[in-house]
Amino acid sequence: MVAAGQTKQQVYQLIGPPRFNEPVFHVLEWNYLLHLRRGDQAVTCQYQIQFDSRSRVTGTRWRDQACADLVGQKTPFESGATSSPAE
Repeated sequence: MVAAGQTKQQVYQLIGPPRFNEPVFHVLEWNYLLHLRRGDQAVTCQYQIQFDSRSRVTGTRWRDQACADLVGQKTPFESGATSSPAE
């Protein structure tokens, strides 16, 4: 659902506020904890969205590849970030 070029407002409407109390303005990354299902098991996954200086999405990443595999996302669509989301 999250795509390159979307605004913070659009992301907020899609998946809500970031998990770790990041401010909405003046930050370049939002982090989320998402609970995904794998069969009958719930898996907690950390998801990060990166923004440019105009508050538009430039990339996304999953902390663990297993989580990306659950949603079918092989690689970030566009990302210059190399760090893992905050713990």
